[in-house]
Amino acid sequence: MAAGARKAFQQFVNNDVKDHWTNLPFLGVDGVPKTGQAWVREGLLAGTIITPPLAGQALEMLVAALRSGRFPQETTLVEPRSSTLDSLANGRRS
Repeated sequence: MAAGARKAFQQFVNNDVKDHWTNLPFLGVDGVPKTGQAWVREGLLAGTIITPPLAGQALEMLVAALRSGRFPQETTLVEPRSSTLDSLANGRRS
């Protein structure tokens, strides 16, 4: 969405308005390597949020629930992890 918003602002006819909005830092939430992270490396976005894949954990919870016959907890918290700026610049997660 951030990349789309930036692209929409670039279509303004008035250069002063366009420059104002396109020079703001845009933050995305699509932290996958080929889009969000690539856009950060290219300078299109100022940053992005990397969300770890959770499907494996969800499947493990489903299998455990089916085997035990009990519903899992209503809420499951996942520990956040951060990447360093250097690892993002090099295309790796820390």
